[in-house]
Amino acid sequence: MAELHILNTKQVKQFKKIILDQWGSDFEDKYHVLKHPNGRTYIVNKEMDEIDIDKLRISTVGLYFATWNAKGFRLSIEGSQLIGPEAKKNVIELTDKQTEQWLLGQEFELPKKQSIETKGYVIVKHKKDFMGSGKIAGSKLLNFVPKTRRIGAVIE
Repeated sequence: MAELHILNTKQVKQFKKIILDQWGSDFEDKYHVLKHPNGRTYIVNKEMDEIDIDKLRISTVGLYFATWNAKGFRLSIEGSQLIGPEAKKNVIELTDKQTEQWLLGQEFELPKKQSIETKGYVIVKHKKDFMGSGKIAGSKLLNFVPKTRRIGAVIE
């Protein structure tokens, strides 16, 4: 766990500003934000302060929330589920067919009526479910769901 570091007040402000600018959503102050040098960002309840972690063997801590690096700020599936309900912009609502494609890990063209102008990542949603984040490149929705979390092809 030595590689993770808790963000200081200035860094947390920057973290919150990115979320507000990209999705129009506030991020609650009830979490510590930890960042790994590879850009993976985790959140942990502030009650973690009450635990003496020096006496524990911990390889990682917290909920994987986002990847934050020079390429941008990409929410994990769980990060999209926390931010999504309050997001006011950059949310793509998928149809049933598109949702099936998304869960299989596919990338697909968005019709003009679904396309939005954005710089950065979008939250992907189907009905009330937030399914992660993607990136719009032209009219295509790029899929960032890890292979280990995709649904395999149905065998008939």
